[in-house]
Amino acid sequence: MKLNLSRNVLFIFSLVITLSFISFACGAETAKAPEPQKTNTLDVPRDTPIPGKIGTHPSPNSTTNSTSPTTTSADGLRPVDQKILTQLSTPASGDKIKDAFSKESFKVNFYRENGEATWSRLKVDLNRNEKWDEKWDLANGQPVKRQVASKDDENYDQTFVWKSGKWEAEK
Repeated sequence: MKLNLSRNVLFIFSLVITLSFISFACGAETAKAPEPQKTNTLDVPRDTPIPGKIGTHPSPNSTTNSTSPTTTSADGLRPVDQKILTQLSTPASGDKIKDAFSKESFKVNFYRENGEATWSRLKVDLNRNEKWDEKWDLANGQPVKRQVASKDDENYDQTFVWKSGKWEAEK
């Protein structure tokens, strides 16, 4: 009788420990909902034909504290341009970088071709809608030409050239 009692107590103790462990394990790893992908819901201006006024058209949803990737700074460069130039100043680490600035409202892919030591070209999607808004040609890792799809349809209808550290409309 004593043997059955101690066996039952041991069984109940083991069961309690097992159930406690299971409930702790399940409670400790609660499933988190995935964070939604950060997108820019601002109306991204695409008409950039006037040099020096690239992307300066205010968005109806913009506030004074936020900057869109197409708002120009005092030097005539947009935040997207500034980030790209910073990346271009670093050595190419492979043949391609996909989504180099993943936490930004825009997407940029860098490409290195023909065994060059520096980046050869890049593409920009200003609103992350999987349609490339711009493609840049590079020489020795520096901007040369930027083609813009003003209708966000990957049909590049505007061309800019890099002169004196800023974009100018091609003549």
